[in-house]
Formats: sequence, structure tokens, C-alpha cells
Amino acid sequence: MRNARPAGRPVFFGDACRPEILERLGGAAARTFVITTDDPGAAERMAKAILALWPKATLHARALDGDHARRLTAIGVTNVVPEALEGSLQLAGRVLSGIGLPDDAIDARLDVAREAEIRMLGGESATGTG
Repeated sequence: MRNARPAGRPVFFGDACRPEILERLGGAAARTFVITTDDPGAAERMAKAILALWPKATLHARALDGDHARRLTAIGVTNVVPEALEGSLQLAGRVLSGIGLPDDAIDARLDVAREAEIRMLGGESATGTG
């Protein structure tokens, strides 16, 4: 973000849990919302605030872990990516690569594991079929 303003990109700061901030930033015209805060409570409050204003909004969020992902999903977040899951999958991929598995086999195994976990969390799969 430090380089965004000098590069001419719009950067806004404010509490995205406040409806007036969301409206002022053009939330009504947004095609999707992405929530990436490290604070689980703030992420949940943001999702609730957005959905209170625009119940049919598409929300994507980063969750800290499975419990946080389930809470976001229960609120109505469309697609949740748990950090712990992705970190574990990256580590597993490196281990599999280290023992000589081909990249396509690794990708296939990780995709299956990712889809299974996302289904268990009650979220949308990466293919949109979950």
C-alpha cells in the first residue's frame, strides 16, 4: 500500500465495519468484497456490515484457521480461505516435491485435499461446485 498512492492508485483508510464508510467508498457498485484482516473479530464485523447493506454481495475472506473459516461461512461469506490450510498445503507440496513426485501429481493431490477441507468447512469449492 505504501507504493499505491504514489503510483496513482486509490487508497482509502477507514473502519470497514461502518456502513457510512462502506457506502462512501462505493460499496454499492462493488462486484465483490475481499476481507484480509489479521483480526478475526474485525473480519466478522466487516462481513456482517457488508451483508447488512448488500445481502447479495459476494464476499471472499482469509481466515486464520478452520474455526474462523466456519464462523465466516456461517455469517454468509461466499468463499473462505483458511491460512492454516494453505500453509499446510504448501508445506506438503514441498515435501512431495522433495521426494521426487512430479508437479502434476503434487498439484492433483493438493487440489483434492484443498477441496475436501473446504467442503468440510461448508464453503464454496475452488471449482464452484461445493
